Amino acid sequence: MSWHGTFRQFILDLKLWLFCLLLFQCHRLIFLWSLAAYIAKDSSMGDIVLTILSGFRFDAANATYAILIPFFLITLPSYFFDLTGFANRFRVIWGGLVVLLTFLISIISIEYYKEYHNVFDNFLFGLIYDDRVAIFKTIWATYSATLLVSLGIFAVLFFLYLKMSHRWLQQPLSFELFERPRTVPAKIFISLLALVFLVFSGRGSVGRRSLQLKDAGVTRDAFLNKAELNPYTALRYAIENHWEMGKDSGLNQYIDGDLKKAAQLYFPKATPSNNLDDYAQNHAKGPAIAKPAHIFLIVMESYGTWPLLEKYANLRVSDGLKQLAREGIFVPAFLPASSGTITSLGAIITGLPDAGLTTNYRPASRLIYPTAIANQFKKLGYKTQMFYGGYLPWERIADFSKDQGFDEVYGAANMGNWLETKEWGVDDDILFSFINARFKKTESTFALIMTTSNHPPFNVDLEKKGIDLKEVAKELATYKDAPIRLRELGHFKYADNALVNFVRKIEGQMPNSLFVITGDHYGRRHVVPNPPLFERTAVPLVFYGKSVLGNYKRPSHAAGSHIDIAPTLIEMIAPKGFPYYSYGRNIFDSNAPQLGLGNHSVITPYRIFSIDATDNGSSDIVPFNQQDDQGGDSQYPRYKKIYNTALGLAWWRIMRGQDLSLAP
Repeated sequence: MSWHGTFRQFILDLKLWLFCLLLFQCHRLIFLWSLAAYIAKDSSMGDIVLTILSGFRFDAANATYAILIPFFLITLPSYFFDLTGFANRFRVIWGGLVVLLTFLISIISIEYYKEYHNVFDNFLFGLIYDDRVAIFKTIWATYSATLLVSLGIFAVLFFLYLKMSHRWLQQPLSFELFERPRTVPAKIFISLLALVFLVFSGRGSVGRRSLQLKDAGVTRDAFLNKAELNPYTALRYAIENHWEMGKDSGLNQYIDGDLKKAAQLYFPKATPSNNLDDYAQNHAKGPAIAKPAHIFLIVMESYGTWPLLEKYANLRVSDGLKQLAREGIFVPAFLPASSGTITSLGAIITGLPDAGLTTNYRPASRLIYPTAIANQFKKLGYKTQMFYGGYLPWERIADFSKDQGFDEVYGAANMGNWLETKEWGVDDDILFSFINARFKKTESTFALIMTTSNHPPFNVDLEKKGIDLKEVAKELATYKDAPIRLRELGHFKYADNALVNFVRKIEGQMPNSLFVITGDHYGRRHVVPNPPLFERTAVPLVFYGKSVLGNYKRPSHAAGSHIDIAPTLIEMIAPKGFPYYSYGRNIFDSNAPQLGLGNHSVITPYRIFSIDATDNGSSDIVPFNQQDDQGGDSQYPRYKKIYNTALGLAWWRIMRGQDLSLAP
């Protein structure tokens, strides 16, 4: 038995800990440097230093986790066995694995932030169910140069690691006082010091509680707060959150208390019941417009509201929708249900708020939710159709749509030959041409349309499609450090052109048609690196149809989100007394509360509020309105409670059903 052998191995563990700590700190510095454009303009160097120092705690905890394997595999057994030879080889291999994993996760986390404007979060797990072949093709087409350069850098770094690992990870530091204690109490004292070090560094804190996610909030800058998190920590929290959401405890993230009281809070006019669906039932007040023969609900891929703002008018990438908005009804204070396509589509299709669940994969989604949009329009006499420009196996969109009441579902394979399809499906103009060719004037139809072209790898042949980018390039050059590329803006313009051409063509053939146009989510690309909250969140909502809408006008104040589309449409066209179910409300009802529930955000006609953990309570004006609601910020706690209540009720409906008597 050798206490000295054990302590010698612990010193080597300590050196590995220091190496990992330095490695993780290097990641944070590279993360901040690579994404410096996202740092808020009013953040100081002191804020950056504070971010690095605060991040040290997360790095220390992860460095401790990294040395636990050699500690239990080598250091403790060294008290009984001489493992020197094995220990030297193992630490070099283990350290190399840490270098490899950290290098990979560092690159991925930086690119993930560029794409999703967040560290690893629950959205990461949507990719698990996504079309993995298309994802890998997109990654290679978009980031192949980055990947090749990264591999080259890694090869150099790994070579340097092998050169220095012999000296650093195989030869312990010499501390004569510690290595040669002469008494048992001295050995016990040193051993306790080592144990205390492992405990406190692993906890990331010397206080009563260990380090938590809420501790990553030492500055007023949301980006810097997110940069505090070690990528391993962010990944762990994402996994834990995803796991918890699927368990009974997932409800507690939204509602902590009586579920029936929560239902009464969210549906204040409903009669108390043990059936959650009873709370969501409404009765139409009577038609506000002539019933359209055809309704087209068009969800545009990555179509945010920001290009419609006057200050970006010089780019001219959204002129088509802007014209439709001028001729129709435009709701600027509008949010997507989620930050991803399938989760936003899921909310539109089911009528349920996005509660962080993969609704389309849940067993309950095989039965029609009473709030499902297709089934309710079927009751109004419409044939319901779903047109998706991508492939129908994606996220089981075909089965999901049919399960939720769509009579017909069409995908890319129906629309073009294999030469015309790409990673994510057919070009938007091909999608719209297919829809136009299928419509018959003699039957009433409700069509949900989802486009795909405005999406990485942005490989539509723009020149062939007649998209002139000369003026766009000239205007884009006026934006310093613009993260969006010309080709990406070109795809936005192409999608906009394809949309307006379709609307004009259908309008000419079937003037008694109503078009409802929105985006699935903000496109994650902008001409400024760190856009305001509204610009990086909102999507448009436009109602268009001259002969159908007539002189119908929206109230002077209106706000909503994806779950409000169905009830708004139903209230516009349904006969008086028609029963329908909804978690949203009629956006055009001036007597109804005007509050849209988005993805970690809520919006009123005048302000948008963030409910993000690292940016909690921050707000921004809705720029289309020249007024503000005085004292609006004071209402944030109430808005947040409504938001959490809605998501909690949706969680229960998806995971447990409509019976509230089963609630804890």
